[in-house]
Amino acid sequence: METRIELENLYNTRDLGGYHTLEGKKIRPKRLLRSGTLERATDRDIRTLTDEYQMKTVVDFRTRAEMDQKPDPPIEGVTFIHNPILTEAQMGITREEENNAKSFMNMLMEYTRKIQDNPMAFGEDIYPQLVTNEESVYHYRRFFEILLEQEEGAVLWHCTAGKDRVGTGTALLLSALNVDRETILQDYMLTNTYIEPETQRMQEMVSRFTTDPVVFRTLRVLNGVERGYLESVFQTIDRVYGSLKEFLENQMGLNRERRMELCHRYLTE
Repeated sequence: METRIELENLYNTRDLGGYHTLEGKKIRPKRLLRSGTLERATDRDIRTLTDEYQMKTVVDFRTRAEMDQKPDPPIEGVTFIHNPILTEAQMGITREEENNAKSFMNMLMEYTRKIQDNPMAFGEDIYPQLVTNEESVYHYRRFFEILLEQEEGAVLWHCTAGKDRVGTGTALLLSALNVDRETILQDYMLTNTYIEPETQRMQEMVSRFTTDPVVFRTLRVLNGVERGYLESVFQTIDRVYGSLKEFLENQMGLNRERRMELCHRYLTE
């Protein structure tokens, strides 16, 4: 299913509208939008999001340092909410200075050395933290509270690339709406397709400094997603909390009534 919103300068912005639930309902269009950072949005992109998609709220999953480095553009009539899922310490690395070629190369070379024996180490380390770390769990719970408070228009949530923090948050939301697991995983993996132009841009920048194929492999690992990363989230939830249902109810605050309210707001027959 094609979910990407055609924008000039934002590659990974999508509308979850149209996904089916196990009960045969559908997510309402133009209500739930996932994205990467809005920092490069053109005026036309902003008009599309506000006029066509009725965007009213932006939830920023990034750290304060990321926000300072690449601030979202102010948009009249839109409420911005800072809701950081990870701290700099948890992330271990950041992409804050990817436009500063030398700084980005230093980070990339350092991380290449760290993961040369296990390229998937970043995802294997960070994803379980997203559903076990106290601060991360708190802010995902707050994300659901924001969704339950949204009376009209669309909510857009984003991190930097729109893949890890957003990917996990989207998976939790789709699970709460009772979308089947395979659809959730397919939505997550669409990131690799939509973010490819950005990955190629970064490869061109890196090629000015090195031709080492190991470094390019590291770049693709850092700027992409793997099915196993998200699967590890669900496995961690089952192991730590007993089941996804228990996690949603006890950690995300979605008891039966609140989950029904979430479905009422964002699903249609």
